[in-house]
Amino acid sequence: MAKLTKPQAAFAKALAERDALLPEWSKALRTLRRHAAAAWDEDDGTYKALFAPLGAVQAPKKRRAKTKPAEAPVAAPA
Repeated sequence: MAKLTKPQAAFAKALAERDALLPEWSKALRTLRRHAAAAWDEDDGTYKALFAPLGAVQAPKKRRAKTKPAEAPVAAPA
């Protein structure tokens, strides 16, 4: 357990430093969004594409064409 204390303390310190930056980062993001909205006030699509969630901008997936089911062979009259 003694070997785990130092890395755990370093991890906790890193998390605390990261969390301390969150309010400043959030404020900067709000400012960026406000300035972007003003810059692209006539082009709403660009603004929406810029701040869209990752899945919304993802390239469309290629899908295979549906195959038609094989028709049953017609039995020849005997």
